[in-house]
Amino acid sequence: MSDAEADQFVTSPCIDAGSTLASESTVGCLTTRTDHERDTGVLDMGFHYGARIGRVPRINLSFEQASVARGNDLEMVIELLGTCGVLVDAYLAVVHGNDVLYLTQAGWTMTESVWIGRVPIRSSFVDEDAIRFSLYVPYGIETGTYTVFIGLFECLTQQLVALAQTDFEIVQSEGNTR
Repeated sequence: MSDAEADQFVTSPCIDAGSTLASESTVGCLTTRTDHERDTGVLDMGFHYGARIGRVPRINLSFEQASVARGNDLEMVIELLGTCGVLVDAYLAVVHGNDVLYLTQAGWTMTESVWIGRVPIRSSFVDEDAIRFSLYVPYGIETGTYTVFIGLFECLTQQLVALAQTDFEIVQSEGNTR
């Protein structure tokens, strides 16, 4: 790939100067080009950012069980399907009544915060690539219906790209299970 294809007058020595093929890299579906076309062939050196948003990614958000007792773990699975070349920040929030809690890499917070930053959406992000994790439900939390939201925001513009939600039930704990 040359800079001339992106209507640039000078070709950077970083074009096709990587050590692997773009198709074999996690950033290969992103771009270094000013026209936002994705990286192909030998991977370009340098920062790769999100390409133009094409199809809207689809999010499958599911649980291993529909309800969980306080003091236990809720097993979650997130699959991202859709357009290649979008670099997103993922926000994960749980809503119950008027309370909103955000999940970060360090745990829960009431401050809006990125859960996972700079996630490249490939053409498919399923099966072994699915994000699977356990969410501990504290004993002190109220029972009832909770809604989990996952929002994907394009990194550079912070434009909402996709949003999914699903409900689960927190039930009375049955003794100390953890």
